[in-house]
Order: sequence, then C-alpha cells, then structure tokens
Amino acid sequence: MQMKDHLTDLGCPETIIATRVEKAFVALTAGIQFAVIDVSIAGESCNELAERLAMSRIPFIYVSGYQPGDFPELPAAPWVSKPASEEQLMEAISTALTQPSSHLR
Repeated sequence: MQMKDHLTDLGCPETIIATRVEKAFVALTAGIQFAVIDVSIAGESCNELAERLAMSRIPFIYVSGYQPGDFPELPAAPWVSKPASEEQLMEAISTALTQPSSHLR
C-alpha cells in the first residue's frame, strides 16, 4: 500500500507528495500542519527540512529504510522503518502530535 493511501485511511484530509526537497519546502509555505519525511528524497538530504519543521514547531515523523542511529544529527521525531504498517504510522503520528520533541528519540 502506498503512503498516501495509508494516510488517507488514517483520516488525513489532504496529502501533498513532494518528490524533491525543494517541493517539500514549498509545501511548508502552504501552511501544512503535519509532515511525514524520509531522510533522503531523490538522493537529497532532508536534514535542513527536518530542522525547519522542528524550528517551525510543525509535528513530523520520519519514515525511512535507514535506521535512526545512522543520523544522530537529525532533530528528534518518531521514526518508522519502511515498510510501514498503518498501525505503526498511527502510533508515530499520535506520538508526534502529543509529545514535545524534546522527549523523542
């Protein structure tokens, strides 16, 4: 199942898919309320994107084939390993929405 389908099933009314980091930054200006990011999009690092989300206090989660220990410099956020189930996504989203980032990872 595709990520967008999982998010729709979880009740997300609108999903913006950014296939490039620059498109993800454009989405930030659209007033997003939550983000699901990988540590790399099309071979580009998402470190700056994650930092901007954290500084903007926009809750987010990582969904990645990498392990969280591989990227200790990233801002704290729930981490889900690919392939992700709806249950794993729901738990991570709930955590991101209810806990301050200083208590994560």
